[in-house]
Amino acid sequence: PGEKGLGHFAQQIETYIEARGLHRRPGGVVLAGSSMGGAVALVVAQRRRVPLRGLILMGSYGHARHLKPLQRNAALLAWVLPKALVHYYARPMLLKSEAFGVFSREEAEYMLRCIYIPSRGYLVRAVSALTKLDILEAARNLDVPTLVLHGTRDFVLPFEAGRELAAAIPGAKLA
Repeated sequence: PGEKGLGHFAQQIETYIEARGLHRRPGGVVLAGSSMGGAVALVVAQRRRVPLRGLILMGSYGHARHLKPLQRNAALLAWVLPKALVHYYARPMLLKSEAFGVFSREEAEYMLRCIYIPSRGYLVRAVSALTKLDILEAARNLDVPTLVLHGTRDFVLPFEAGRELAAAIPGAKLA
């Protein structure tokens, strides 16, 4: 309640850090996130509710315009697909479509095992937040040392998304 966009997910990370006293450790916390996790890490840094020593953002983005039309359209399925069918439909998408990259059967099965969807509400909130994401302006106000890692052949998000994100964060390094 009271959270919008990725705020709900950022709140979970902040609670985890505080509950374990990680923010009081010598040297502080370096928060890393990949894809959606990178966007959530960026929101955590922007909110400044827990002190961060640094950020590592991998294959992430700050604006939804970098999502491909197929990704946006597939995201709408979150509203109608039962949770169990997400895996059912994700398997052939990972194995047969090159829109998300080229994966071996073992890689696809591993990624499917990693998908954990606690509820339809969670899935809908996540998908909705990602397809509306625009946190570049907030990124311009960060004062956290940041490393942005992005592949030049990333199938999910173009390299330009990483370049744009690094350019928005003062002092960020792009690799």
